Amino acid sequence: MALAKDDLEHKTVDDATRRAVEAQLPAMRDSIVHVCTDSKWGGGVRTCLVDANDRVAFEACEQQLTDVQRQALDRSARGEAAETDSK
Repeated sequence: MALAKDDLEHKTVDDATRRAVEAQLPAMRDSIVHVCTDSKWGGGVRTCLVDANDRVAFEACEQQLTDVQRQALDRSARGEAAETDSK
């Protein structure tokens, strides 16, 4: 959320867009929390993400995720439901 808010501060956007983005931030945060929990992100990745102070650092942390975890994050970012394991 801090990175998104920082991006908003440094971008020229109209008030309506700013409010719309800010209104979506809690849902985005909750989505990341759920995918983190559901796909069992490791402590190292979680710490890396908390310590990330810019988008480059955040993306570097994402590279520590497994392929399955990254796919779950991508699905979550697109607003898709988590896949269930039918095995």
